[in-house]
Amino acid sequence: DLFNGHASGGGNAGYLELITFYNPKIKVLYTTGEYAPYRNKKNQYRYDYLFERHGVKLARHRHVEQLPIDDFVNNSDVIFGIGSISALSSYKKDEKNIYQILPSTNSELSFINHKFINKSFLYFGGNGSIHKGLDLCLDIFLKSELTLHICTSKYEKDFWDFYEPKIKNKKNIIFHGFVDIETEKFRNISK
Repeated sequence: DLFNGHASGGGNAGYLELITFYNPKIKVLYTTGEYAPYRNKKNQYRYDYLFERHGVKLARHRHVEQLPIDDFVNNSDVIFGIGSISALSSYKKDEKNIYQILPSTNSELSFINHKFINKSFLYFGGNGSIHKGLDLCLDIFLKSELTLHICTSKYEKDFWDFYEPKIKNKKNIIFHGFVDIETEKFRNISK
């Protein structure tokens, strides 16, 4: 009677086939960001802004064009989404019931307000470095004495080919790679 399918970003390309096959009474669309055309426009703006600042064009990541997102939205009764109210409001044109799911984290983590006493910051993210603003963080910290800890993979080779030579000798920018949040290493970095 209820179908809950992930159909945003690089999600389930079989969403329409599944709801047709099961014919549920209630179809829930689960999203993890903005409505794809809106997101793509914002994403392109970020890549254009990188080009404007550095004269470099990198391969686009986090761009959605392969999925018929309008069909997913139009064939759903309700939308549950992880993201900001602003991100979810990008779906409002479809007059759907939209409910926000707040991002989760490990309940044992404690981020104390240090009032910037130690002048140390953490970037923690997955792929989509430009989409998520790592380029902006690096540009700022390259001109600063503040410390930036980076916890992410080097999935986007062209991004790292461009930024790695710039940060290689900077003692205030510390690249940790992928770090599991359940580890002592992560707890030490995030103190």
